[in-house]
Amino acid sequence: MPLSSTVISLKIEQMEKLNLERKRALVFGLVYECPLADPLENCPAKKIRNLPLKDASKLVMDMEENQLDKIIACHRQCIWEREFKLFDQNG
Repeated sequence: MPLSSTVISLKIEQMEKLNLERKRALVFGLVYECPLADPLENCPAKKIRNLPLKDASKLVMDMEENQLDKIIACHRQCIWEREFKLFDQNG
């Protein structure tokens, strides 16, 4: 189910409230482990997750804010879609 422009605007607004340090911390957490335990094949954090921890940490620390935003946005979209499907299936 596609997100409405209102929902997308709210998600962008929420993301803009995160400062750079919090964005890095969130991406570090996503790189460490998928919160749903089963990452999708196209997950951008999954690619980084396969690196040695030292390399993954350096990569995240060197990311521009827009790169962090893309990973966070992908994560939020994934969570929303997957949880919505579970909720919809369980009625």
